[in-house]
Amino acid sequence: MRQFRTLLPAIVLALAVTGCGEDSSDDDDNDDSSDTPSVSVPTDLPTSVDTSIPTDVETDLATDDGEDTGATGCILTDDDILALTEIDGAAEDGSVAGTTICNWTSTSGANVNLSIKAETGTFDATVSATESVVGPAEDLPGVGDEAVIMYTEATLPQAAVITQVGDQLVALIYTDFSGVEADMRSAITDMATAVANGL
Repeated sequence: MRQFRTLLPAIVLALAVTGCGEDSSDDDDNDDSSDTPSVSVPTDLPTSVDTSIPTDVETDLATDDGEDTGATGCILTDDDILALTEIDGAAEDGSVAGTTICNWTSTSGANVNLSIKAETGTFDATVSATESVVGPAEDLPGVGDEAVIMYTEATLPQAAVITQVGDQLVALIYTDFSGVEADMRSAITDMATAVANGL
């Protein structure tokens, strides 16, 4: 099937070049053989296609001239996370162009996920999408330009903060299997405040 998709443009081009069966005879000529379209199919089409994956693709987030593409960095340090949550894992950077994504995970399975993206106008939609997973949002004054906090124990203790800081949309999610609501709310509020102040 892959060869057919690759060959399809060549076949279409060949049909266009040959006139796709158009009658080039004079309109006054009433030869019955002109009623039957003729199609010429090229016989020199390639029989194999190179499907190898290139290995020389640029993978870092900087442009060729070394300029950053928008990812801001984690802002929170491993020590910050350890002090606020007792998660002792080092940050794992999952950033993609324009979005910073950092994860800290402990051996017990507790996890903090931080996402920072240069984006405006999507705060409400992001809050709604997060509420469908974490639960109802409550205003969180004093953090960024606007912020909400959410908490659930539906499947496991989980807290989330969504905040808009200028043109940066920040999402923090904190999951802790043995977490206590008051402690998790306090920790994620402190994390969100530190991120907002760092932007």
